[in-house]
Amino acid sequence: MEGPSEWFNDLETTEMMCTWLCHALAGPVGAMVNGCELLREDGGCDGETMALLAASATTTAQRLKFFRAALGHSSVSHLVVTDLYKLSSDFLASWRNGIGFDWPTAESTTPVDSRQGQLVLVMILFAVECLPRGGNLVVHAQTGHVTVTATCLKDEMTATLALRGEEKAPRVMPAFFAARLARRLGGT
Repeated sequence: MEGPSEWFNDLETTEMMCTWLCHALAGPVGAMVNGCELLREDGGCDGETMALLAASATTTAQRLKFFRAALGHSSVSHLVVTDLYKLSSDFLASWRNGIGFDWPTAESTTPVDSRQGQLVLVMILFAVECLPRGGNLVVHAQTGHVTVTATCLKDEMTATLALRGEEKAPRVMPAFFAARLARRLGGT
């Protein structure tokens, strides 16, 4: 049976991930552009316009921090669970789609291997795609073991998981990336 590693070649993987990232950032950046347009048209800066710009800039910054940690190269060998939780919590808040988030060990200062931490973050990216209208996300991350559980409407999860590589949809990239990263870490 063909697995995720056969779905894309390296160039296609890169293209799809870039498309997915651009899509995720287009909304908040577009809102900032609209805010600037309002400022220019009105010749001033009202509280509502400033609030729109500030919220959009914050959302963009939260997503960029998360994407860098989840998809970028790490030069550190370990991450702290509290830092992973903060990144994840801020990222999920930036989507505003009603995802409940629980990480029972979030206050732990236990170090987690940076690749395992990265895997948790990528799994959260995938969960966001599986929960377009909200749901619940629970993370358990301990040294040597990672579990991310997403609970949502069955049809939404099934629709997302049914996407196969032959469709080459940017939406499947977090799942594809998570599978490759898990294999690199010796998982399945």
